Amino acid sequence: LAGGVAICRFPDDDPLYPGLWLLGPVVRARYRRAGIGEALLRLALESAAAEGATWVYLLAFEDDLATRSVVKKAGFLPATLPALQARLEESVGRGGRRRIVLSCALPARQGRVREK
Repeated sequence: LAGGVAICRFPDDDPLYPGLWLLGPVVRARYRRAGIGEALLRLALESAAAEGATWVYLLAFEDDLATRSVVKKAGFLPATLPALQARLEESVGRGGRRRIVLSCALPARQGRVREK
């Protein structure tokens, strides 16, 4: 197994984790820099769009520049979710690594029109 990514759906009105979230992408060290993370991310975003999602979120460690670079190329930008941000700051206060919320707008799914 070289890597993976998971899609997790929460209720849209969940104050901490609203809507669709990606867990990953994660790639084993010996397989990194081969485009696997980008491919996993692209497939996950295509799957989310096919399900009708309009936004996808993920958490990244602020100091994980490799992951942040890959997700930025895919269109992820910093996002603000106040309730989650407060929890993340509490974690940092207890000595944890700083995590940031990123989100990506997905293209609208376009149905095909059949010609008669």
